[in-house]
Amino acid sequence: MPRSCSVPSKPHPPRNPSRHHACARTSVAAAVLVVTGALTSTIGAAAATASVAGDRALASRINMHRTDLPAGPQWTSSPSTPNPAGWVTTSRKVIACIQHAAGHALAVSPDPFGLGAAPAGDVTADVSSPTFAVKGPSQLPSASSEVVMTTTAVQATADLRAVDTPSALPCVKAAFQAIFISEHVPAGTKLTIRALTPPNIGPSRLRGGLRISLSGPSFGDLIDEAFFYTVGRAELALSFTALSKLFASGWALSISKNVVARAETLLGS
Repeated sequence: MPRSCSVPSKPHPPRNPSRHHACARTSVAAAVLVVTGALTSTIGAAAATASVAGDRALASRINMHRTDLPAGPQWTSSPSTPNPAGWVTTSRKVIACIQHAAGHALAVSPDPFGLGAAPAGDVTADVSSPTFAVKGPSQLPSASSEVVMTTTAVQATADLRAVDTPSALPCVKAAFQAIFISEHVPAGTKLTIRALTPPNIGPSRLRGGLRISLSGPSFGDLIDEAFFYTVGRAELALSFTALSKLFASGWALSISKNVVARAETLLGS
C-alpha cells in the first residue's frame, strides 16, 4: 500500500483527526526473500545500478501528481510518511505470514505493493508520491500512491494474486495491530479490514483492493480504500482516505485512470 496506507504508504493510524494518515503504505502482500549473488564484474555492476536508477525515475513519473486530482478543491501536498519504528521486523513477519497463506504456487517478491521495508531481490524500486489533501483542519479527504517496480510482469502478477486473497487479511490486520502498539493508538480504537474490488480500468487489467476502517472516540470513523493495479512490471497502489464517509468514488476513478494510463504509456503496456 502507498507510503501510505500501502499495506503499504505502512499503516499509520491517527493520534488525532489532524494527524490522520490511516495508512502510510497501503500495500499488502506476500513475499519470498530472494537471495541474489553479488555482481563481480564492473560491467554487470554498472548495468544493475543504471537499472535501479532508471526504475526509480520511472516510478516517480508514474506516481500520482497534483495534475491528476480533480479541479475545484484546494489541495495541499506533504511528503510521504516514513516507515514507523520497527517496521523491518514487522514487515518480515507479515510477509512470511502471507507467503505461507499463498502456498508454494506463488513466488512473491520481497516488497509486494510496498509492504516490504525496502526494495530487494526482484524489486528494483519503491517510490511514494506526496500525500495530497483537501485544505482544512482535518486535512481530509486525502490521496496518495506508491509504485513498486519489479523485474518482470510475471512477478508483479504474482504479487497481486497474493495480495488479493482472503487468507491474506489476517496477516494484514496483524500488521496494523503491531503499528497500534508502537504508535500508542488510543484505547478503544476499532480496526476493520475487508477486501474490495477497485474500479475496472480496461477489460484485462488485473486489480485488487482493501478497505481499512478505524473507529475511535477521538476521531470518529476514518476510512482508507487501497486500490491495487498491475501494469506490466509495475505495481500501483493508490490510497484514498476520508473521515466519516468514503472518498468520492468519481474522484477516485478519475485519479486511478490517470495514473494507470500514464503507466501504460511509459511502459508500453
